[in-house]
Amino acid sequence: MITFTLTHGLSRNLSDEASPETTIGSLLSNNSYKAVLKFGESVDAVVNGVVQNTDTTLGDLGNNITIAIETKSNSKA
Repeated sequence: MITFTLTHGLSRNLSDEASPETTIGSLLSNNSYKAVLKFGESVDAVVNGVVQNTDTTLGDLGNNITIAIETKSNSKA
């Protein structure tokens, strides 16, 4: 099992465990996490300042990781 902490905003965080095969995308689409941390659909998962791909697994990132849930930035060319 991989231990991780999800954070959103300044004061919302949640610690949990999941299998190493769990993807970032599955964490971002988890309705329980969305309800507790109050985030919506248009978000990125950031680990150590790097935006993660939704198919990245927790096993790829290691144990005891902190994943910041950040609202996607709007970019206009």
